[in-house]
Amino acid sequence: VPKNGVDSIYFRINRFPSGIGTITPAHTLLYFKMKPGKEVILEGAGNAQDLSHPHPVSEFVLSIDYAAPKGVTYETLGGLAPDFLTVMDFSSAYDYSLRGADPRYPVEYLKLDLNDEEKNALLIEAIHRSDARSYNYVYDLLHYNCTTAVFDLLDDTLDYAAYVKPFSIKVTNAKDPV
Repeated sequence: VPKNGVDSIYFRINRFPSGIGTITPAHTLLYFKMKPGKEVILEGAGNAQDLSHPHPVSEFVLSIDYAAPKGVTYETLGGLAPDFLTVMDFSSAYDYSLRGADPRYPVEYLKLDLNDEEKNALLIEAIHRSDARSYNYVYDLLHYNCTTAVFDLLDDTLDYAAYVKPFSIKVTNAKDPV
């Protein structure tokens, strides 16, 4: 990881329909943009890139997803069952865009207000965590999912000026995916 190479980090929100009334959940992730000349090489990740010839990327994401047993599909309420493992995967922004987003919901980007040291620490911790936790944690719609994993990463890496209560998702705030 190039020292102080991270230009900016965004909390990205991809909303999607749930099929449950007015509840609109979201897939959230971290979007990293590197400074010019400070690109990174993602090895063993991505769908479109030719893995036999890895190439530098300047924009990439850390996405926390679920891995389902063969033949099992994920549904919003199905995320309450302990049938899925958590996958923490880096991919280029281009490769991630190939997944598509629901055109009914604009993708939202919230820029994190971080200094260079915090951005670098967050990227390094994200790399370590993605290696240590992929396939080792059960994905849970309410307790360990894409959003809670990102907030855990932020809370464990950054020092806040004031006490910040740990993030959690409750059924009472189900209409607010973030």
